[in-house]
Amino acid sequence: MAWPEKVAVLGAGVMGVQIAALLVAAGRRVQLFDLANSSDPNAGARSGVARGLNARPSAFYTPEMADLIELGSFDDLSALAEADWIIEAIVEEVSAKRALLARLEAEVGERAVVSSNTSGLSIAQLIEGRKTDFSRRFLGVHFFNPPRYLELLEIIPTPDTDPE
Repeated sequence: MAWPEKVAVLGAGVMGVQIAALLVAAGRRVQLFDLANSSDPNAGARSGVARGLNARPSAFYTPEMADLIELGSFDDLSALAEADWIIEAIVEEVSAKRALLARLEAEVGERAVVSSNTSGLSIAQLIEGRKTDFSRRFLGVHFFNPPRYLELLEIIPTPDTDPE
């Protein structure tokens, strides 16, 4: 598999924004999704980017890199059909992650790699009940915090993950 060109990060919390910032710096096209509010569908993602810019140290190499992130909402995940790599980075709670993965199964393209950023949850438990095709393209990833400075990425396959 070639290095992914278009990456979608789901969750604009501390880790999601930092992962998005790291991938933008690596030259990837990045979409960042989070919760909407009644007046702004991209409010959650926009707020996350602002927190990443104000973090000390900043999540972004330069402030201009934040403008390269395409903002989105969990209310409309249709753009995920074009993503090469989808990184779920929401709250560290099995039920929330499983619910989002169930939604993703219907939205992602047939070639997209789907991963969950977690440091302690069972990857096999997260993917339980998903279709075989989806499960073969699923794995866990653990970006160490802060990803910009800690050059570590743990990759966690399941027994069903395609080695490629």
